[in-house]
Amino acid sequence: MAASGQMAASDPPSAVVAAAESSFPEYGNAPTFDQILKSGGPLPSTIVIPRTFDNTPNGSVFGAPQYPSPHVMSIVGRSDFAATGVPTRRWTLPLVGNTFTVSIYLVHVTSVAIPGKDGVMAGQDIYVARAGGPITYKGQVFRGIDPNFQLFHLNEPYIFLGSKIADGIYKVDSDRVLKLEGSSIAETSMKHTYAAYFASKSPAAILDEISDAWALQNRGDRQVHP
Repeated sequence: MAASGQMAASDPPSAVVAAAESSFPEYGNAPTFDQILKSGGPLPSTIVIPRTFDNTPNGSVFGAPQYPSPHVMSIVGRSDFAATGVPTRRWTLPLVGNTFTVSIYLVHVTSVAIPGKDGVMAGQDIYVARAGGPITYKGQVFRGIDPNFQLFHLNEPYIFLGSKIADGIYKVDSDRVLKLEGSSIAETSMKHTYAAYFASKSPAAILDEISDAWALQNRGDRQVHP
């Protein structure tokens, strides 16, 4: 792998790295870094590779209020765990095939709504992988970006819902992460229909709703608020 400056002391385990590099096939249908470098003509100091995928939520925000909301039910149904946590370190690497980048974060878990099969606990450190981030490849800076999903700020709190891709590491995407600002959820966390809904709730209320959605899905039923 010809990417430099991305890994340092206390790197993630090799199995974690391999899982992160191979778990974003939706970003693979594109020219490789080598093809871009050989395309001819002058290159900018940083080559930006924008890639956006539609995470349009299921269900409607109109009609009778549902609890848990359709979007919470949807994202919980695609997740193996949910927790609040603080990213403390980041490593960025090329995806397998060198068509995009992936960032691996070390996240310190502060509270848990869905522990998942691994029994994630508060106080534990886990890895979270998300597409995007800057790397240096053969002397050229490449930066993978998704306009709907910004890089996480280190040492700031988030709510993560993720899908397990290997022991100790979870994949997240743009509609399964909420940035916390004090006692509220940042509306800019999600640039889609449900952003205002989440911003209107406290983190504690959303975590309760996530827990309730998990319980309902595992019982196989659904409720509507009176």
